[in-house]
Amino acid sequence: NFITEGDMKNVAGWGMNCVRLPFNCRLLERKPYQYDPAGFHYLDDAVGWAKKYGVRLILDLHAAPGSQNHDWHSDSLGKAGLWTSKENQKRVCALWEAVADRYKDEGAVAGYDLLNEAVVQDNGLLNRFYKSVIKTIRSVDRRHILFIEGNRWAQDINVLEDFSDDNWVYSIHFYEPVEFTFHLDHFLKYPLISKAGRWDAGVMCRRFKGYHDLAQRKQ
Repeated sequence: NFITEGDMKNVAGWGMNCVRLPFNCRLLERKPYQYDPAGFHYLDDAVGWAKKYGVRLILDLHAAPGSQNHDWHSDSLGKAGLWTSKENQKRVCALWEAVADRYKDEGAVAGYDLLNEAVVQDNGLLNRFYKSVIKTIRSVDRRHILFIEGNRWAQDINVLEDFSDDNWVYSIHFYEPVEFTFHLDHFLKYPLISKAGRWDAGVMCRRFKGYHDLAQRKQ
């Protein structure tokens, strides 16, 4: 199943107010630069349920044309073909233009997560790509927040340049300790003793310090 009304109801019942909603480019693309109205109905339904239960959505491009990393969740067969094809990069821009134009006046949409978990050797290419997507979205939608992820599974945000937009935020993914977050070991308890050592509040604070320091510099 894609997300259901029951999911949105549960989220609201838990006291949460925002859902990051992933979608695959193939949900919407019938052919390159051609979009399937039936695919948009999935997102439209989610927007309607979000309104009903007082939740806002972040629309997240989870699998881009060609795949932005080499893992399964980007719909990849082992390669990140987004970065070796200018055509695939243009398709991302066109896709976001269609999405942003459709939801530009929709208050239940909090914003757009431009790309989930990029993995690319060239940080300059990543920044140029983001600038192109931002420019494209802003040609039709000046309202919504843009969520921009760093390189290497959204963990490295220091590689990101400052973008000429006044309504964007960093989106950070953090998976340590992987024994816990990926459920590699069962019956773990906190404070955690893992193969990488001890994990407690002090360790976590040190791990997050880089993000905290960057946030302070950017204020």
